[in-house]
Formats: sequence, structure tokens, C-alpha cells
Amino acid sequence: MRLPILSLPLLLLLPRAARPDAALFTNPAPIKVTAPRAAPAADAAGWNTAARLERMPLVSVRQQGLGGAQGDLSVRGGAFNTSGLLLQGVPLRNPQTEHFHGDLDVPGGTFTLPAVSTGLDRFARTASHPAGAVVVDLAPVETGGRLAFGVGGEDQRLFRWQQGAAVPGRPDLRLSAFAGWEAVDRTDRQPDNNLRRWSAGGRGQAEAGDGVIDLLAVNSQRAFGARGFYGTPVSMPSDEQLRNTLALASYRRGDRAGYDFDGLSAAVNQIEDTYWYEGRAQGGASAHRSDVLGLQGERIRRLSDPLTLHLRGELTREQLRSRSLGDHQRAAGSLA
Repeated sequence: MRLPILSLPLLLLLPRAARPDAALFTNPAPIKVTAPRAAPAADAAGWNTAARLERMPLVSVRQQGLGGAQGDLSVRGGAFNTSGLLLQGVPLRNPQTEHFHGDLDVPGGTFTLPAVSTGLDRFARTASHPAGAVVVDLAPVETGGRLAFGVGGEDQRLFRWQQGAAVPGRPDLRLSAFAGWEAVDRTDRQPDNNLRRWSAGGRGQAEAGDGVIDLLAVNSQRAFGARGFYGTPVSMPSDEQLRNTLALASYRRGDRAGYDFDGLSAAVNQIEDTYWYEGRAQGGASAHRSDVLGLQGERIRRLSDPLTLHLRGELTREQLRSRSLGDHQRAAGSLA
């Protein structure tokens, strides 16, 4: 159970004559936060990316209900539709509702430690997510297996399985698979706002010369009661179902932080969102399907200190098929 915390600012007002001319103290060096509040959970229970990002500085996740039924990502207080994930350089977006930008249901050890990118650094990486992006890069594929069952308060139940191994005779080639299920009853005070979530996928990783090829495929589905969500009246027994299928391939060589670097990534993402404003029993679903293709390439060359040549290009194509909104498509590209 989460308890709300109420904090009130205390202001001390002094008459102009009583205010000191000099600062009460000076900070000899600016403070820069370089670590999250707590290490992201890599345990079997921490599969929802949005929930793990809550612990990062400069990032907030605005969730409705326990368990991450519906959560929006915000970087430095930006609007939910201007912040999002950058996976292997490819921006992930939901073009129809622009909600769920922080969602990716995969095991916690899938990524290296996420980093927040804003301002010019964000523009050097992507033209998307203008408020800021959370950069998530694929970690080495873990070998071994993990199996977990869990039962907790609020009628929470979960099942998690993952298995990874190196291919016999090919130690440079690793494969992994994972599957999970989760249920949370009464994610908030509403008796029928229940959550059911399923996810399954796999990874492949191979050395290619002095570079690395990564493959990721994941299908996740969730169904949840949305009574009172999105500012709707709590008298309406709304329901929502979300299905997300993502496939990504990437090649990377070098170290982006301090050495020459080459990167090329491509991702295909299909998002199906069905929403029943008056509940499933009443029918009249608002159904949408978004198909997003993303391509991203990057080259960094250290010429001489402090000169660096940095080239980046990206292309995004979005197609929406909607029962109520019609069919639409758009494409965008950028070079920098």
C-alpha cells in the first residue's frame, strides 16, 4: 500500500533592509547527479521498464493504479508525449495515444544502466522526444536460468521464466528466451480495476569482427480496468487492452563514450489499443492499430582533442488504422 506524502513549501520573507547583500553560502562546484536513487531491479519480478525508471533522477513516471497498468514517462517535468525511450538509438513511440512511452516488458537484466539525455546531448542522439529521452542499450545476454513465482498483497500473483545459453561450439553466439504473467486485483480503490499482463520474447547476440549484432523480439499484452483513468468519470466501468509487438536488430562497434563508434539499428513496432469507455459488456470499442518503423545510424570519429566528427541520421514511418479516427500515415527523417 502506498501512502500519499504531502509536502508544503515554507517561505521566509524578509524586509528589504534585513536581507543580506551577499549570499548566505556559495557552492564551489555545481552538483551533478550521476547515479540513480537505487540500482534498477534485475530480479525476476522487475519486468516493467516504466516502474524501474521511477528511481532515476530527472525522471518521473505518472502511473494510474498499482502494477503499471497505465503509466506515462516524464523527463525533467516534460509532458508525457515529449518524453520517451531510446532503445539502441531508435526512439519508441505510440503515435495514436502517445501514452505508454515508457513501457517495455522485458527482464530487468536486458539493459545496461539507463541514462537520461536532454538538451544538445539528446539532439545528438535523436530528433524525437524533445523534452528528454531515457537511453536504454542492450546488455550482454545472460546465461543460466531463472524461475520465479510470487504472491503478494492486493491479490498480486506473478510467474517469471527466463533461460539463456551460449550456442555449443559458438561461444560468441548467445541466445535467450523469457516468458511471464502477472495479475493485480484492484490496482486502485475501484473494485473492478484489475490488471492482467503477459509477455514473452527472446534475444540473440553475436560478435561480428570487432562489433556486436543484437536481436530482440518481444510480445506483451495487458488487459486492465480503466474506471476513472484519463480523467473519465468513475461511474463508467471502462476497460482497456493493449498489445505491443517489437522486433529490433542492431549492429554496434566501438565505444560511444570515449572512442570511435559506429551504430546501425532498425525496429518494427506494432501497437494495438482497444478501449471500452462504457465497459466490455456494452461493446462499442474504440480500436486502434499503429505500425511504426524506425531506422537509426550513427558514426563518431575522434579527430584530435577536442575535435570530434559526429554524424547521425534517422527515419521514422508511422501508420495508424483506427475504427474511430480513420487511417493515417506520416514519415519523418533527420540528419545531424
